Amino acid sequence: MTYNIGDIIWFRDYYFTDTGEHKAHFGLTLLPDGITFKSNIYCSVVTSGLPKNNFFHNLDLTQYKCFSKPTYACLDRQDYQSMSDIEQNSKQPKGTLCKNDFEKCFIKLKYAMYATFLPYNNDPYFRGVVIREWKKRRLTI
Repeated sequence: MTYNIGDIIWFRDYYFTDTGEHKAHFGLTLLPDGITFKSNIYCSVVTSGLPKNNFFHNLDLTQYKCFSKPTYACLDRQDYQSMSDIEQNSKQPKGTLCKNDFEKCFIKLKYAMYATFLPYNNDPYFRGVVIREWKKRRLTI
């Protein structure tokens, strides 16, 4: 299975680098799986808890049937997830960002990448790759 930017994936074991926890969780892909490191995929956290800052996007329940309660893509909470932790016993991806949500997430992601302190966000080449890939993807949505 291949995954693209904007896919919503269900992980049976999602590792949160900001809290050290791991549990079954949704993730929003930030890079296509062809540009990952080894067998990892770059994601942001998708949560039902109201985020504490402005780097999130509300994912409407009527648009994304995979959610049962109000859900947010937290674009400042980015993690590398193992492809082997993706739930294989159900259809994946669970959803994909629509064009309107993709555009709004892209703007917030760029702000988050420059405003938050994550080791990989401080690498200007990595930021450039993420932004370039989002620009390429938005032409095909």
